[in-house]
Amino acid sequence: MNDEVTAQIKEHAVRTIAHRWFAFFEGDVNDMESHLKIFEKDIKLIHAGRYLLADGLDSIKLWLENLPQETGSHFIKSLDLKHLDDKTAEGTMKIAYQIVNPDETLSGAIIEYKVIVVFDNYNEATFRIIQKTPIHPNPSTTYKDSFKDNRLKAFVNRLLFLVKGFQYQNIYELCLDESIWKEWNTFAYETLKNNLTISVDEMNRVNLTVGLTVRGTNGDLTEEKKINISLQDTAESYLKISALDTV
Repeated sequence: MNDEVTAQIKEHAVRTIAHRWFAFFEGDVNDMESHLKIFEKDIKLIHAGRYLLADGLDSIKLWLENLPQETGSHFIKSLDLKHLDDKTAEGTMKIAYQIVNPDETLSGAIIEYKVIVVFDNYNEATFRIIQKTPIHPNPSTTYKDSFKDNRLKAFVNRLLFLVKGFQYQNIYELCLDESIWKEWNTFAYETLKNNLTISVDEMNRVNLTVGLTVRGTNGDLTEEKKINISLQDTAESYLKISALDTV
């Protein structure tokens, strides 16, 4: 695996946990123990460079458990990674944050996140440091919900992470049940290692375009196969593939 592909895999890993981090604040998702797996044991959560909100897994668990109930949204506007070495990277994110106040007025901010992430031997990413600093008010005057967006993008980045990293067996975690997993394997187990692109339409349906190479007596013939994926939210770590439709 070359350095360019490895860098892509690591970016998908970071985007996956970033979208999971924000989705946790916005709707009914996975249980706390599953969510804690996106953090290192020595995780630190810092506000504005001065206030230590959490120090360690037990501390961030307590902080998360005591968050006030609110209606808020978090859209990732940009995410840039700088690799410090093979196992760590520094990330910078710009987040458009909004909150609906008790009197139904709207507040918000553009927040800069500085994070340190750690990669294991399989390029899975976890947060070691999360530092968030509001930099100016959010100019938007219309509330936009981001829960579905964050859930969908966590799924897409997780799928790309597994495919590009040749971790095909782990795609099982994204399937609703055994029958979906078997159906997935009828076309995807070997062919996905060729060309794969993923797009999301305006109805939030995921579309896969797979480049298939067919061996023939007159040489190789490359064709495209398109698959639409239906997803179901079971409030677990990721959306689940509930149906596959070949176009």
